[in-house]
Amino acid sequence: MPNANVQILPGQSNPGPSPATESKAGFDYSVTDAFKVGGDALFVGSQYFVGDVSNRTEVAFLCFSTSSASYQVNKTFQIYARADNYFR
Repeated sequence: MPNANVQILPGQSNPGPSPATESKAGFDYSVTDAFKVGGDALFVGSQYFVGDVSNRTEVAFLCFSTSSASYQVNKTFQIYARADNYFR
């Protein structure tokens, strides 16, 4: 078995769970006093797999999305719905 030493060259990034770029955006809108809609988006830049210290396998740019709606039936009861990652 060859040795497991991996040479890291200057400029290579250290792989890990946090990408170099990440942006988040969201909104909530009250259609009426009882009915509300909202949405969120998370944009994650490309990154390398954890453990890929030689930076050979890159994960592409990703976008995650969430939409929600709620209806306040009365003072103590609310109906809520949410859809996640429907653009994947």
